[in-house]
Amino acid sequence: EKEVQIILFTFISFGALGLYDDIRKTFGFKKSNFWGLRFRYKFFFQWVLGFIVASMLYFNLGIDIVNVRFFDVFNLGYLYIPFAAFVIVSFANAVNISDGLDGLAAGLLIICLISYLIISSSILDTTLSVFIGLWIGALIAFLYFNIWPARIWLGHVGALSFGATLAVIGLM
Repeated sequence: EKEVQIILFTFISFGALGLYDDIRKTFGFKKSNFWGLRFRYKFFFQWVLGFIVASMLYFNLGIDIVNVRFFDVFNLGYLYIPFAAFVIVSFANAVNISDGLDGLAAGLLIICLISYLIISSSILDTTLSVFIGLWIGALIAFLYFNIWPARIWLGHVGALSFGATLAVIGLM
């Protein structure tokens, strides 16, 4: 199903970008004066991946509307692609920033995903509901090791992929 392909592409591609950054940080590469991947390069690749995923949402699934509750449903047309790319990059960085405190990123993700699970179950989107349910279960298991004192962290692998995937689920 196209919906699953887009979710998995987002999850894996943003995770690969985060993995590259984490590997550079973990194993040194001290030949340069910078630790990890430079922010401008990481931000550029986030935008490239964001535009790819937004284009997949627009062309493969035909999504081009934004429903603003209590106002109206807006048909953005081709402007949906830069809007969706902005949302994806913003969510990826928001989860990445919130990963600094013990349990904050995972706790916020669980709260958001529970609301998305209720919405997807109410519209009978079984595939999305199962994916979200599995993701919530994995986050609950992760949260045990991430509360104070944190023994493991999401890192850029988890934070970027979780944030971007959360945005894509919201855009769907």
